[in-house]
Amino acid sequence: MILDSSDSLSIARSKTYNWTDDYFCPRNGEHPALNNWCYLYMHRAKVKSFVAITHKYFRCFVHETIYRYANSKHDTGEILKPTISGLVFIQGNPDEIKTYLKHNFSDCHLAKDCSTKEVAIISHKVMQPFMRVSEYEPTRIRFLMHPLDHYAKGRPLVRFTSGILHGCEGYIVRIDRDRKLVMQIGDMTVAIGNIHKEHFENIDDSDVPEDIKAALNGRK
Repeated sequence: MILDSSDSLSIARSKTYNWTDDYFCPRNGEHPALNNWCYLYMHRAKVKSFVAITHKYFRCFVHETIYRYANSKHDTGEILKPTISGLVFIQGNPDEIKTYLKHNFSDCHLAKDCSTKEVAIISHKVMQPFMRVSEYEPTRIRFLMHPLDHYAKGRPLVRFTSGILHGCEGYIVRIDRDRKLVMQIGDMTVAIGNIHKEHFENIDDSDVPEDIKAALNGRK
């Protein structure tokens, strides 16, 4: 699995499960509130059945990648796999999701933020453009191995003011000869490329998250 920015870019294609704002819960036909998102890891063999059951109660999202192979000149094809094996995003109240998991998937637990030790939360305003890019321009997305502060040092925090990334915040970093928006999704670092047509503005230092400030100050 290719993750780090020093490696070549993989060809990605996402698979989504009812992520649009007109989603109605299959169980009761109600339009759920646009809550924040959490995520969890599980054995890759359980993902399909987990999502099939859970999406009746909560919106789920799985990002997948197309891996192309060529065993020989005449034996080529594609294999679709989750970008990060066993990673599933779930939208909803963390306490409600934890209760649901306890009663239905007791071996599954929501991921925690390493800095706070609390459940890792992704705001809907961040998750929504991430899913839209996954749906329409998946090759722009890439998961990175290093934490956000690794890329943030010496760079201003920016906020995008146009396009599909409107409202997203992060740092502009050149990776593989392409300027990318490097941002945090929960406790993960994601790079979104092909941003040369987008408009963005610098954010005042006072708006930089405290955990990022602390990490940067520790490296000075």
